Amino acid sequence: MVIESFPGTNGKLSKYNIYFVTVKTTFNFISYLNTEMKTCFGAGRGYDARIGWFDNQLTFFESYVIPLAHRLSDCKAFEGDIRHNFMVTAERNRNRWLTEGSAFTQRMIIDWEQR
Repeated sequence: MVIESFPGTNGKLSKYNIYFVTVKTTFNFISYLNTEMKTCFGAGRGYDARIGWFDNQLTFFESYVIPLAHRLSDCKAFEGDIRHNFMVTAERNRNRWLTEGSAFTQRMIIDWEQR
């Protein structure tokens, strides 16, 4: 569902889609997701997300986020430079996760265990 039309997107993307792949918000989203998974695990639902978190997030970038960015570019959901920028941003998020994700995961695990 399109909530608002963004310049250069032909009105085909929702705010959520833009939010989800943005570099500035990816780590906040991951942290939020971790909190939600902890709550579910503590209530006897789901699994312990601490196990394999780093690798699972990397897999998510490689098997969903980056291919989605490429498909959106291929179907011309964006105009001009935005097409290229969206793909580059998704790939930067993956690279950022490779360099910062391990330390981020360790901080999340410590936070998880302290709550």
